[in-house]
Amino acid sequence: MITLLSVLILASSICLIVSTIIAEPADNSPQQMLGGGTNAESFWQQNKGSSKEALINKVNIIASIVLAISLIIMARIA
Repeated sequence: MITLLSVLILASSICLIVSTIIAEPADNSPQQMLGGGTNAESFWQQNKGSSKEALINKVNIIASIVLAISLIIMARIA
């Protein structure tokens, strides 16, 4: 049982690290926050990358939950 939990912890940790590295940083420039910058982009251009970002966010959430549950169970057993 401990071996299985160790493998789950290792796999979810690696998955979290890789998906975090792959994720593109959010553009939080001061112009964007104040509503300035280029507003000439269409709706399609603004949201064309959201499917990749959404998938990476889901992978992060699932890997985090698996990691947390595995760590809690391992702490209870050991």
